Amino acid sequence: MPTAVLALNPYSQAVAQKIKNYLGDEAVLFAPPEEKLSDWLVSRWGDFNAWVFVLPLGVVIRIIAPLIKSKYRDPAVVTVDEGGRYFISTLSGHEGGANLLAQRLATALCAEAVITTATEARKDLVIGLGCRRGVTCQQVLETIQEGLKLAGRDLNQVRLLASIDIKHDETGLLEAARNLGLPINFIPQAWLKDADLDYERSALVEKHLGIGGVAQPCALLSGKRTKIILPRTIINRMTISIAQENSTW
Repeated sequence: MPTAVLALNPYSQAVAQKIKNYLGDEAVLFAPPEEKLSDWLVSRWGDFNAWVFVLPLGVVIRIIAPLIKSKYRDPAVVTVDEGGRYFISTLSGHEGGANLLAQRLATALCAEAVITTATEARKDLVIGLGCRRGVTCQQVLETIQEGLKLAGRDLNQVRLLASIDIKHDETGLLEAARNLGLPINFIPQAWLKDADLDYERSALVEKHLGIGGVAQPCALLSGKRTKIILPRTIINRMTISIAQENSTW
């Protein structure tokens, strides 16, 4: 089932439209309902696996409270402020996928994900990946495992995978992300071309894509205050780089 996106005023509707544009066919964008919002929501609550409300958090809590049953059955809920600055995992964060959805949307829209579940809030690693067409899920998983080993880190510390947008339909990457239960962010090629970043550049990538690299800049751009802890490394004919988020750097 797709994700429902709802906003009520022109300012928040602009943010909702950006979310819809990013999610594409994964999302249904609703116009403001003519009836009372809480009544409208009752008839549609079970139709979606996830809801994104561009509304004040207090409003969202009040309208969903009567509908909450169980963290194993409730849809994921993400609340976004009308400025599009914060994506707050509000309901079914871990089990329902709200944490992953909030992280994915926040990264894609250059915002901040707010995650309060203890197991997710401590994650601070972003893995950038570059690959050829036809990479398998197993190749990706083995590359990630080996890369983390080289960096002396653990999979439990990983918050996000990242690659270039031309790989958005790469089956092996998508399957690996689902296998690991991690969101994957696809950075637009134009961002990589224009980004003023200090990283090891590849002449081959420059020749074919017009950018200095994929793995390292994708890792750097997909996090907040990131620093490379595993430089561009070739494993299984893939490139991997790992960045760590830390507000003190």
